[in-house]
Formats: sequence, C-alpha cells, structure tokens
Amino acid sequence: MKQQYWPVVVGSAITILAVTNPAYAALIQPDTSPETTSIALRIPPPPVPKTERGSRDSAVYAITPNELAGLNIVWRAQPLLIWEGALTKVEIRAVDTDEPLWIQSVLADERSLVYGGEPLQAGQHYEWILYDSLGQMTDFVRFQMVAAADRDRISTDLAAIDAIAKAQGTTSEEVVLARTTYFAKQKLLADMVMEYLAADNQTGLRYAKAFLELVEHINHWTEIVEFDGKGNETIHPGDIQIEVFSGTEQKETAPRLKEPYVLDYHFNSVENEWAEPMFRVKLINQSCETLFLTLLDLTESFSVDSLLEEGTVKLAPGQEFWLNDGEPIYGVIPEELWDKGETYCKDIYKVMACTVDFNPNRLTQGNLSEPQTRKSWRLGGGRIIEQLMGQLDEPREDGEGLERHFPQWISSQVTLTFVRP
Repeated sequence: MKQQYWPVVVGSAITILAVTNPAYAALIQPDTSPETTSIALRIPPPPVPKTERGSRDSAVYAITPNELAGLNIVWRAQPLLIWEGALTKVEIRAVDTDEPLWIQSVLADERSLVYGGEPLQAGQHYEWILYDSLGQMTDFVRFQMVAAADRDRISTDLAAIDAIAKAQGTTSEEVVLARTTYFAKQKLLADMVMEYLAADNQTGLRYAKAFLELVEHINHWTEIVEFDGKGNETIHPGDIQIEVFSGTEQKETAPRLKEPYVLDYHFNSVENEWAEPMFRVKLINQSCETLFLTLLDLTESFSVDSLLEEGTVKLAPGQEFWLNDGEPIYGVIPEELWDKGETYCKDIYKVMACTVDFNPNRLTQGNLSEPQTRKSWRLGGGRIIEQLMGQLDEPREDGEGLERHFPQWISSQVTLTFVRP
C-alpha cells in the first residue's frame, strides 16, 4: 500500500477521535458572543516516522488491540495482534477465566500475528497476554469485541465496499484505503491499523507505532482534563479557587473578571498593531489542609504545559498565590493560526493539588504534531496520572506516628478564550 495513503487514513481517524472527545468538543465549541467566530478542527498532520532510540527500542508493548480509547474495540473475529519488542509467546483468554483460548509461540523478530483460535464472540471481553524474551508476562491488554448487530452491519458495509470496488475496477490499494477509512469513521481504530498492516507489513508497523503515539497523546490530554481528584477526606470540590483578573490596571486595583473568560485583542494606535489581551491569575487554597499545587495549560493542539517554574507551590490553608508574581500574562493566538484565518483559540488552565509534593513534569507534553517528550513512561504504559498517584500512595504517618494517611488530590479548572478581531 502506498505510503501517501497513510496521512489520509490517520487524518480521518484522529479527527474523529478528537471531535467525539467530549472534553475536546467543549473546548473547540464556538462562543455565542458576536465577537467570536467558528473555527475548523485543527488536527496537525501525522508525525514523520522517526528513528526510535533510547529505552523504547527494547520496550515490549501491545499496539493493537490496546486499552486506549479507540483501540480497545475490535470487529475482526480473528484479529491481527500487533506489538513492539521481542516476544516468546502470546495468549488470548476470556475475561475472568484462567483457561487460555489460544497460546502461540512467536519468533523474536515477529511483530504481528493473526489470532488462530476459535473465532472470538461478538460483545465478549477478552485478555491478550504478551510474554517477553525471558518468558515473563510483560504486557496485559483487555479488549472487547463489537456487539453482534454491529458486527453484522459492518460486515455488510464492507461487502458493499468490496463489491463496488470490483465493479469499478478499483486497485487493491484503493480498496484498502476505502476499508481503513471506513473503520476510522466507525471509530474502530484497532481494525483500521490491522487492515493497513495486513496490506503493507513492511512499513505498517512503523506507522502503527506512530499512530499509537497520536492516540496516546490525545488520551493523556483527556485524562488530565477529566481528572477531578482522588482519596479526598478533608478537602472537597471548590476548595481550590482559580481567579482571573484584568491585566491592564495595577495589581492592587485590578478588577476580577467573571466567567466566561473572553479576552479580546485591542488595537494599539501608537504601535499601529494589534496587542494581546492581558490578564492575571490567582490561586487560593480554601481547604483546611496544606496543599502542593501545580498549574497546567492545556491547549487545543493537545499540548500540556506547566506554568510554574518551580513545578509546584506550597500553600497553607487560606493562602493565595499569584501566577507570574501578579504581573500581567498575555493571551496569544499563534501567528500560524492567525495566518490561516482563525480568529480565536481557547486554553484550559487546570490546577492539580495534593497533600504531598509531586512532580508535575511527568504530565507535560508538546503539540500533537511534535515528537513525544515524556521519557518516564513508555507506549502502552497505562494512565500516567494513576502512575503518578500510585507513587505517592504509600500511607504516611502523622506527627505522632499513630495514624496513617494517604495523599489526597483535588483539581479545578477554567477556560480562557482569546479573540483577535
């Protein structure tokens, strides 16, 4: 299959995955105010396949099926299993059973294998277990087969695609393109990757790994947006306040802005140019606990940036903190977006707080089109917030050593809209 078809397939899949994401859909939904305009979904092109290096070269992980949203539902009754790393065997079993349905030894250089057991049943949940070169279980994936009605409908649709292609004399590559695009529209991303890899095994694995990075990138962003806390006993929703103030007046007299936060560019007649809107952000700990807070900026391009140079800030009960020492912050619409005619963009400012200190740098990532920068977790490694919290979940004794306490988490967020007329 020609490599130029991949951007068509992955572009369709990533767009569908993004626009059906409730958190993202809410972010890009146009404001109703007359000053703003509708924008098109901004999905960057798929990344240029790059040379793998570092510890990821030797990592072993599942590509499809995968527990990431979009890759954990499968149509094929005998799916194509795709992985990275050297394995000795793979195993498929039904969920909540100890008896394997199928075990197959694999060669060290193999990276895909068609499931050869009895056809998997519609609507059922299964487990895929991967064993590394030492024979140890190295990855564990749960996935679900599509419901029976959906399986029949999809089979009918694919048969129609094949029949039309045969009648029109369509090339085999164009048929694969039509089928993969169809799977993308059905949000069956695992089957999309399987279809592509089956048609082009030589370059398919490289593209499958790149696609997995894109899906994981979106899921990581979504996980942070949707995170609302864990283990709370003495802190509650609303205990962390994010307040936004005007940036045009002095800090002491700057008025507090009201939601929704829509910040407009203004024309500077002296400089003869449009000037970015200015604002200030204050965080307040209204809980009865001392908390460690971080402030993250989540953008429409699925980037996650830390806004605190020191990572976290420690606030006692009732204490407040001004971002940038209370100096104005500028809201910017990137020039590359403005040049495309896009007149507004939105950012989510999210506070995550914990009763013990933590490292927020593990949460950051670049834009969707940029290479992954999170070096502390590998592909297929699970939900990063759960990993981060798991590191802090060792019970801690109080000052007298009589009681044991687990860390508590809380979060709060606001959406800022920047408008350039």
